[in-house]
Amino acid sequence: MYTELSDVAEPTIVNALTETLFESWESPVTTVKMEAAESLLTQAELAYETDRCDEAISLYAQSLQLYQDLEKTWHEASVLSSMGKVAYRLRANEDARTYLTDSAAIFRACEDMSGLAQALDMLAKVEYRAGEYNVSRVLCEESVAIYRGAASSLGLAYSLNSLGKTAFRLGDSSEATVYWKESLGLLAEQGDRHGMAMVLENMALVAYHQRRYPEARVKFRDHIRVCQSIHDRNAEAWSLTHLSKISLMTGNIDECRRYVEQAEEAFYEVSDFDGIQSCGQIRRRIGDPTEYRHAV
Repeated sequence: MYTELSDVAEPTIVNALTETLFESWESPVTTVKMEAAESLLTQAELAYETDRCDEAISLYAQSLQLYQDLEKTWHEASVLSSMGKVAYRLRANEDARTYLTDSAAIFRACEDMSGLAQALDMLAKVEYRAGEYNVSRVLCEESVAIYRGAASSLGLAYSLNSLGKTAFRLGDSSEATVYWKESLGLLAEQGDRHGMAMVLENMALVAYHQRRYPEARVKFRDHIRVCQSIHDRNAEAWSLTHLSKISLMTGNIDECRRYVEQAEEAFYEVSDFDGIQSCGQIRRRIGDPTEYRHAV
């Protein structure tokens, strides 16, 4: 099998390299612009990773202008996709929608299905946040179809999670569960525990809000185990809080108290004061002192 692949691939690689030698020559001015665009792109990505989003948008915009001047359409689409992601984090939904729509159109024209699927994924999140659940669902469905065709397990898993959220918002919780179960299986195969935690939390919250407490209890406990394996104390604490509420609603006060104590300890570790306040409210409901006993 390896020999067959090698025999087929080698002539293609040689031809591609030969074409590159003849077609990729650029004028000195073009080379300088490309280098400047790439430098700006690197700076933008660093700014985004360090949560300097306003700076990132500015750097991406400068890089985009250079790629547009050079008529590098694929690079233009890629930068627009990144700008959409930053705008989404900044909660600038209209800007995010514009960037991602333009990016998707260019990727589609370039027949870059991977880039298209990623742009559609992000655009679906924008529409979901805006409450446009039907639009979000259509975008998710196309993204899922692309990832299935490309046999991209990880991309498919995350798209299925988004599709599950949208289906739930549209009132189809059974369909949402089907999507989440498939997503969870794919993430487990890939060993993506952060993704698994995200999907398990969605499944647990849906069961909790629908008062399917036995199922919710199992899912929250599964979520906690995954969170512990990735050292996500904040997410672990919120699941402990929900378990304490389930215990309270089902009349198990001692168990409720144990979960609250564990949740409070974790919330203090990560300085989540909303979580601490939530635990205080539960303590008042069961008649306990609201002060955290182990606080320093």
